[in-house]
Amino acid sequence: MINFTNDPKGVSVCSGYGQSYFLLKEHVRERCTFTDKDSSNADSSIATFKYCFKILSKMNDNELKAAFDGSMAKEVSSKCTSTYK
Repeated sequence: MINFTNDPKGVSVCSGYGQSYFLLKEHVRERCTFTDKDSSNADSSIATFKYCFKILSKMNDNELKAAFDGSMAKEVSSKCTSTYK
């Protein structure tokens, strides 16, 4: 799960996974892929941090604004999304 909103409490829809998290170094982050939903879903999109348009194009306006604000080091509530990325 990506805390794209920079919510200090974590991503609220992921609370069932626990409180643990880790930060990826840039050279590791460049080799990671992620999906817009559970990767077991047949219609999930796969992206990388460098090529993330497939994921961004599926986000609603509130999620995009939260992601932008989070990228600017603002703390935004993750309640803007009902699914995890």
